[in-house]
Amino acid sequence: MITKIRKESLYYIALTIYMWSATIFTTLNWKPSLQRAFIIFGQYGKIVSIVILLIYLVWEFSRKFVLWDAVGLFAMIAAFISYRTVYDDTFFMATVFVVCGMRISKRKALKCYYKNLIFCMIAILILLFLGLTQNKVYNFSYGTGYSLGTGHSNNLALLILNLTLLWVYLNSEKNKYTIAAICIVVSALMWKITVSRTSTILLATFGIVYFLFYFMLKTNNKFLLHLLRILILGIICGAIYFMIGGNTESILHIGDNNFTVRFLQAQNIYDRYGLSLWGNNIKFVSMAEAAITKEAVVILDNGLLRLLLFHGCACFGVFILGLVSLETSASRRKDYLLIVISVIFLITGLMEKSVYTLQMNFTLLLMTGLGTGISQDEADKLHD
Repeated sequence: MITKIRKESLYYIALTIYMWSATIFTTLNWKPSLQRAFIIFGQYGKIVSIVILLIYLVWEFSRKFVLWDAVGLFAMIAAFISYRTVYDDTFFMATVFVVCGMRISKRKALKCYYKNLIFCMIAILILLFLGLTQNKVYNFSYGTGYSLGTGHSNNLALLILNLTLLWVYLNSEKNKYTIAAICIVVSALMWKITVSRTSTILLATFGIVYFLFYFMLKTNNKFLLHLLRILILGIICGAIYFMIGGNTESILHIGDNNFTVRFLQAQNIYDRYGLSLWGNNIKFVSMAEAAITKEAVVILDNGLLRLLLFHGCACFGVFILGLVSLETSASRRKDYLLIVISVIFLITGLMEKSVYTLQMNFTLLLMTGLGTGISQDEADKLHD
């Protein structure tokens, strides 16, 4: 029992170190004199978390190794090759935590993740109050957004969205009126601070949908399940269709110019680089950098297509396998709320790259329903 507890603790320690490294040290807008030191510190934190996870993985797999463990190892290798090709560790880190969490109690993992996310949000505010980070101001045509020390006001909104949806998932037995009201209030506050349209609209819509369709989420409703599956398939296939040359003008009727620009960005990169198994080493140039270097702007905000074009077809396939695993496992347990939340994150992925960023999408931790060798319920019982 003591050995089991210690072994489980390795995963939670690694998750804690990574959450702080990725959410605080490497991504906040530190004062110039502190920026380099904290980025280096955060990178070392990520390395430490990987080492701890590898120790846990060897320990766990030496005890029992099944077919789906081999699939998990392939996913890690694919993500690592992509990382060595494009030198972006976002998807690799998420994959390692998903694979190493195969036999971890998902309930305990989410609670650990939730606590760390709350502490990180509190730390963001404290660091800003102490003057260690800088509050960027973004003036848009529709309002003024504040980053409160994060890299961008949209990043702050994505963190709030993730935290709120995770709170709803962990407290889904609470009164539906309370949950719906909290979602609406948080979305209003989010808009006031960040003016992030994507996160605000999705959270507000989720609150309304949760209130109206609460009983459908709690019952064995096959119509809802089929509708959600069609939405997931439509989002993925639609994104790829517009990337390879679909008429982006047609989607102006369902979105604004920023929505369309995301697909035009992907089209331009696809035309220039094409698809690669292990990813394309794309040189991204932000608008701020372009203003200094006079280079052409090269950005790709659509997370799903960024995963496909930048990280490669293999990583995109791994993500789809994880999504199928999550949906299959959730539908078996009639956990329709989880599927709805995963759809929310997929829609977010059309506008932001957070869809495969661990600290901004808690559902990534649950993408092991098929690959565990044991069910989520069995894993929870083993470690309760």
